[in-house]
Amino acid sequence: MTATASVVALVSLGCTMGGAASAGSSRQVATPSLWASAPAPTVAPLPSADPTRPASAPRLVVLAEGAAGARELWVLTAAGSWQDAGAVPGTTALGRSGGGVAIASGHRVEVRATGDLSHTAGETALKWPGRAPAAPIVGLDATDATVAFVTADDTSMAYGTAGPDGAVATVTPAPSESFAPLVATLDATHLVVMTMDGNEVSRLAVIDTANHTMTTSKAIGGIRDFALSADRRSVAVATDGGAYVGSVADFIAGKAPKLVATVADAAVVWGLALDASGSQLYVLSGTVASDGTVGTVHELGYVRQGSGWVRSMDSATPFTSAVDQVCL
Repeated sequence: MTATASVVALVSLGCTMGGAASAGSSRQVATPSLWASAPAPTVAPLPSADPTRPASAPRLVVLAEGAAGARELWVLTAAGSWQDAGAVPGTTALGRSGGGVAIASGHRVEVRATGDLSHTAGETALKWPGRAPAAPIVGLDATDATVAFVTADDTSMAYGTAGPDGAVATVTPAPSESFAPLVATLDATHLVVMTMDGNEVSRLAVIDTANHTMTTSKAIGGIRDFALSADRRSVAVATDGGAYVGSVADFIAGKAPKLVATVADAAVVWGLALDASGSQLYVLSGTVASDGTVGTVHELGYVRQGSGWVRSMDSATPFTSAVDQVCL
C-alpha cells in the first residue's frame, strides 16, 4: 500500500465513507500499536441496528486491490467475517446509493444492490455539456435523485452533479486543491467537501449548489478524511492525531467534534465510515514504514455508549491495498 499514491474511501452497508489519506514522510515507525490511547478492545461481532439482520448480511463494502493489483469488492459481514464479492476491473471510486452501492469506471456510474453485489442493477453514462474531462471519477456519492462526484488526476480536479439522465452540472465554487478529492451529499442543494483554507490547512466545507457559495468550517483543521452518516446528521473526521465524531450542525457552526480515539505516531488512517445513525464508526488504519508504505492494515470498529465510545472490533483485512469504502 503506497501512501503517496493510493486514494482510499471506505464503504459500509449502514454507513457512509469517508476519504483518502496519505502518509507524511515525517512519520516514523516507533511502536506496533495502531492507536496510542484507544479504549481497550472488546472484540466482538459487528453490532447490528436491526436484530433480524442475518449474520451473513454485509455491513461494510470495500473497493480494494489484491496482490496482483486487480480491483475487487470485499464485504465485511455482520458476523465480522470478510467475503470476496468479485472483481470490478477498471473501477476508480465507490459510493453509497440507496439500497446498494455505486461504483464508477471512467465516466460511467453503475449501481449494485445490497443483496447482489456481484452484478450490475443499473448504469448511467455521464453527459457533460461540453468536453468531458480526461480525469477519472475518484470521489462518488449517490442518492435516488442525484450523483455527486469528483474527477481528478495529477493536473486537474473538478466537482459535478448529475441527475438520472446523466446530464452533468458543474459545481461552482469548488475547492481548487484538497488533501483528498472526496464529496458527500448533505441534502438536495448542499455538498460536503475537503478544501484548503488560506493558511493551507485542510478543512471541511459546505457547497451550496443553488446559491453558488462555499462555506469553510472552522471546527477542526488538518483533516485527512471524513464520512457522513446515512441520515446525513453526523460527521466523522480523521486527522494525524485522532478520529472524531460530531453532529453536522455543530460542525458547520464551528463546534469541535468529540475525540473517539487517538492515532499513534506510527499509524495512518486510510478511511472512515459511519452507520446510518452515527453511533458506529469504522476506521481503516495501518502502520507506516520509513519508506512511506503502509502495512498491518486493520478495520477497527467503535460503538457509542452513553457519552463515550468503546472499541467493538479489530479485524485484519484480507486485501493488500484499499481504494474506497462506504457504509450504507
